[in-house]
Amino acid sequence: MKLVENVYEAVLGVYADEGDYVIQNVRIQNEFEEGKTSCEAYKRVYDANRRLCERLGVDEDPDVESIINYMFDITRTVAEKMFAYGAALGEN
Repeated sequence: MKLVENVYEAVLGVYADEGDYVIQNVRIQNEFEEGKTSCEAYKRVYDANRRLCERLGVDEDPDVESIINYMFDITRTVAEKMFAYGAALGEN
């Protein structure tokens, strides 16, 4: 499971050291680098969050934060499953 975690974190761009993006001799792309699709989508989510909070007259809204956090949970589960299925299918 550590391999899955390392790949997931590399895709999210959480590492400071460039060497951490090479896992088992494969260079993992940070999908949140400036200009990447995930980076742009995240900016749109952030901007929508700010607009909602502004309309509600609050700095943060727990329901909006909950939606965002649960979407991250869903994305992580799907990513882990895709990794496992890809590994299993690659063995065939």
